Amino acid sequence: MVQLKRKYKRVWALIGDTHVGSRHAIFPRGIKTREGNTLALSRGQELLLNYWDEFSRICNDFEVDTVIHFGDAVEGLNPLEKGRGLMISELEVQKKAFDKLMTPLVSGRKFLMLEGSDYHGSVDTSVNEQMCEKLGGKYLGHSSEMDIEGTNKRIQVSHGGDESSKVLSKILDSNNLFDIQMKVKEKLPNVSIVARAHSHKFAHIHLPNHHIILIPCWKCNEPEGKLGSKSFLKFVPDIGGVILLIDDSNRVSIFHFLFNPPKIGDHAIKV
Repeated sequence: MVQLKRKYKRVWALIGDTHVGSRHAIFPRGIKTREGNTLALSRGQELLLNYWDEFSRICNDFEVDTVIHFGDAVEGLNPLEKGRGLMISELEVQKKAFDKLMTPLVSGRKFLMLEGSDYHGSVDTSVNEQMCEKLGGKYLGHSSEMDIEGTNKRIQVSHGGDESSKVLSKILDSNNLFDIQMKVKEKLPNVSIVARAHSHKFAHIHLPNHHIILIPCWKCNEPEGKLGSKSFLKFVPDIGGVILLIDDSNRVSIFHFLFNPPKIGDHAIKV
């Protein structure tokens, strides 16, 4: 009889698009403004925090050794949406809230962090880099290729990629096709894992030598904004995170953990 036992050399938690500071996104309890007012959470945000706690327990159960955040950590001033949906506009308060949210998850683990969309931050400085340094992590910029220590795997990560298609598999395939083209031209070394966020969706394509992953988010649908009203169904999100495991035979496993999105801005009304 085959013994279904595996020993894992590396276990990563992949999270993205927390958008801390949006009233539609996750936000920790007990954050105060400069005036001493405690920011209240909606019922939907309370539920998001419960999901976050559950995913944190999953990370403990899997003995995660590395956490990577794929950007759009805070909402920033969000000029693209003219600030609609902001819970608090002060970046310092958003940064403090992100630190409180992430500290228990990254404590005792390696922490890596990517830059997100420019409008979810500041044009004057890298808010993401500052938050990453405060958490004792390594800032990766907009894109990075990394050899995963102790394995023969290389991962290529960035916040977003080619989102020109509304079909998730086409988004992933286009990123993979670019990677293959560069290998043919001998411009890139062999990349086993390609991971992206930004679309607020989960998807995973497993090819013989490749894993291409879209990372889910922690922000609910925002129907009153320009993007949400333009294509409502496209922006219904996947809430949760991904666990990436590499076993002692250098095989990659991808486990996704998704939660039912709370109704925050897209609840039904009586008329």
